[in-house]
Amino acid sequence: MKLGKLFLIFTAMMISCDTSEVTKVQEYHGPMYELTDVETLYSEGEEEVDTVAFVKFKLMADRQMIFENENMEFPEGIYIENYKIDGTVAFTLKANTGYYDAKEKVYKAEGNVILRNLVEEQQVNSEELYWEPGPGDDAIYTDKFVIVKTKSEVIYGEGLRASQNFEKFKILKPSEGSFVIEE
Repeated sequence: MKLGKLFLIFTAMMISCDTSEVTKVQEYHGPMYELTDVETLYSEGEEEVDTVAFVKFKLMADRQMIFENENMEFPEGIYIENYKIDGTVAFTLKANTGYYDAKEKVYKAEGNVILRNLVEEQQVNSEELYWEPGPGDDAIYTDKFVIVKTKSEVIYGEGLRASQNFEKFKILKPSEGSFVIEE
């Protein structure tokens, strides 16, 4: 008798389970984390300071999305301050949107990009700018249209290569500009 009840229960369970179609689960490609009102400080040691670390740059954003591959997106804008070893701000970068490619270790700023060198009183305006933190004469670059304003000139052109501290820069295809010639 008990075997008969067990058989009926098992049969009822098998009939109620529909195994004819299995739904395939779609893979998620969105952010793993989403943060708001972000203020991140990045620090590193400097050779001339020996092993003392100092704040190298500060990143601020209203919204930050971090993906599984460690790429980041800043869909509501990005603002970065880069500091000299003495703690003064060397340059600022502001844009409507920002991205960080973790594999390439490069930031991309898009939309109304404004880069200001506060030390040299220079400014770059573009619609797209890349920043690869570190040494070299092409740490900041773009192939898009740029306007560079210095104390004595305004230069227009396409493409820019600049050192991180923006002490050195060159416009790849200058188109026009105004210069002050000192005697």
